[in-house]
Amino acid sequence: MSNGELARLQDLARIDELVERLGEWTQHTVPWQPARQAQALVRRLLDRVDSLRLRIEAPLVVAVFGGSGTGKSTLVNALVGQDVTESGRERPTTRKPILVTTPDLDLEPLGLPLDSIEVVRVDSPVLRDVILVDCPDPDTGEVDRDAGQMERLDKILPLCDVLLHTTTQQKYRSSRVADVLSASNTGCRVFFVQTHANIDTDIRDDWVQQLSGDFEDPELFLVDGLAALEDQRQGRRPGGDFARLEHLLTSRLAASARLEVRRANLLDLLEEALDACRDEFDAGWPDVEALERALQEQHERLVGTLADRLAEELDASRYLWERRLLESVTNDWGFSPFSGLLRLSQGLSGLLASASLLRARSSAQVALLGAWQGGRWLASRSRQRDADNRLEQVAVLGIDDSALRESQLVIAGFAGTARLDTELTEARPIESLRDDAATLQQSFLDDAGTQIEEVIETQAARSRGWSVRLFYEILLTTLLGFLLYRIGRNFFYDTLVRDAKFLPLEFYLPATAVTLLWAAVLVMAFTRRLKRGLGAAISRLAETVARHRVAGGPFVELEQACNTATRLREQLRLLCQRVRQLKAELRTEPTTAGD
Repeated sequence: MSNGELARLQDLARIDELVERLGEWTQHTVPWQPARQAQALVRRLLDRVDSLRLRIEAPLVVAVFGGSGTGKSTLVNALVGQDVTESGRERPTTRKPILVTTPDLDLEPLGLPLDSIEVVRVDSPVLRDVILVDCPDPDTGEVDRDAGQMERLDKILPLCDVLLHTTTQQKYRSSRVADVLSASNTGCRVFFVQTHANIDTDIRDDWVQQLSGDFEDPELFLVDGLAALEDQRQGRRPGGDFARLEHLLTSRLAASARLEVRRANLLDLLEEALDACRDEFDAGWPDVEALERALQEQHERLVGTLADRLAEELDASRYLWERRLLESVTNDWGFSPFSGLLRLSQGLSGLLASASLLRARSSAQVALLGAWQGGRWLASRSRQRDADNRLEQVAVLGIDDSALRESQLVIAGFAGTARLDTELTEARPIESLRDDAATLQQSFLDDAGTQIEEVIETQAARSRGWSVRLFYEILLTTLLGFLLYRIGRNFFYDTLVRDAKFLPLEFYLPATAVTLLWAAVLVMAFTRRLKRGLGAAISRLAETVARHRVAGGPFVELEQACNTATRLREQLRLLCQRVRQLKAELRTEPTTAGD
């Protein structure tokens, strides 16, 4: 395989990859009218792209197009070297497209509307690599006839690869012809020919100025078709710009240049269509962004309502959360003097109640004390269950029907302005909104409940670290060690060796009081530390949940529509970027045809 053939296949593969990405882009379903309109445009474009790819090896279709009386038919005859179309002073001379080609060329693969075209087959050197089409006039001046001519032009011009736009000194400013040219030049190469060179003034400089707004560096020719045809009849080779025009058709647009021409035409067509799609997206995008902001505001408002209730309920249940935190710390602390003191303080009320049973003097007193203790236990369990159910109560009671209806009315207005599908914007029954809100509520409940457990576990982990343990253990054991040393020294050394007296009761009473007071201070300091950390964590939790956007909820379909539109817009931007990148790459590659 030659290097040129390999490069050609690589170019086709890159274009195929781009076309495949465009096809995938059109398959996405989005309930947004501008996106669907853009997708419809791209789908119609892909149909035309398929025909261009099938015609990649076929001769280029060159349309001779211009206003009435500009010498289109004369130019075609001159290029072929013989009379193949009718020319003269009668207007319009060409009433239907006339296609001029070689006798052996199969026209079916070209996709041309052959039923509305007159086909003329002749042998001519210029027809070796191109097909000439003599187009009808777009400006005959007769309304009915103009409409028919425009219909024929609309069928043939989009299928052409090259346009030869003819004009004269009198016609080059024609707005009607300029409008048709502007609508038809996308996806094809355009060259400009001033005819009647023998009688008209050269207006090419002024014509270039007029074309500069729509065409970059246009290529113009000044020819006399009648003189060129007469030269060929006399066996002479025409010169001047007509020779340049012949060279364009026989060399620069020869077989080796077909891929380059059609490739450039295809990318121009894709670029213009995608730019139109981006304009469609950009025109409606501010309304979509406004809808997204409204959705975010309404979500934050609904979640904020739940967050406020959460803060109130958590504050009401703080004592129970503190107990759970203290239990978690003592259970994981292990056995040590201070952990034993914490367990003793937790079970102190139970110990006192049990001790009161020892003082009972009758079975009635025992029964009363047992009933009182059982009531305390049941009340404690009830408070625990209430605390566990508070979050669920907040979720159930947090969003009422009026708040949902208000949010719906606000969102419906923004969605209608953004041109989303009517089934997404029309009023929905409150029962449907309430069902969707349940998703938001359950998500909120799961999120808040999980975070509370994480808060308790995090605070417990901080409070049972080795630094905290050593601090409180040292403070407690220092006093206990001193008292044990003092009592032991008195018992084993002072009384036995030095004949000193045993420590009196006056020592043990203050020592006991100081020990109890010191233990109480340490327990209070430790629990205060736990409470302070838990309180700060709960405050942060409420603030975090208040700002948190919970997924789902009453407007999940609108959110999904906005997200899909955002993805399509970004993909469209990347596709436009890829088309421009391909154009830049192909411009820098060496051409396969000589100039």
